[in-house]
Amino acid sequence: MKKAGRSDARIVLANQVTDTNYSIRKILKKSQVSLLAKRVHSKPHGLTLVLTAKDVAVGGFCMSNCGFHSSNAK
Repeated sequence: MKKAGRSDARIVLANQVTDTNYSIRKILKKSQVSLLAKRVHSKPHGLTLVLTAKDVAVGGFCMSNCGFHSSNAK
C-alpha cells in the first residue's frame, strides 16, 4: 500500500564487514559499537547494523536498553 506523496523504500546491501578476530574484544562499551559501525563507511542516509556473535556482550546493554541509535552526520 502506498501513501500519497511517498515513494517506496529501496533497500540495497552495499557492504559487509566481518571482525572474526574480535579486534575490540568480546565485551564492548556502547561507544565501541559506534566504532565498529564506522568501519562500514555507509553512504549518506545509509543504515548500518552491528550484529554480534552470541559470545559478545555490550556492557550494561540489557539493563539499560534493548537497542540504540546514533548519527554520524558528515
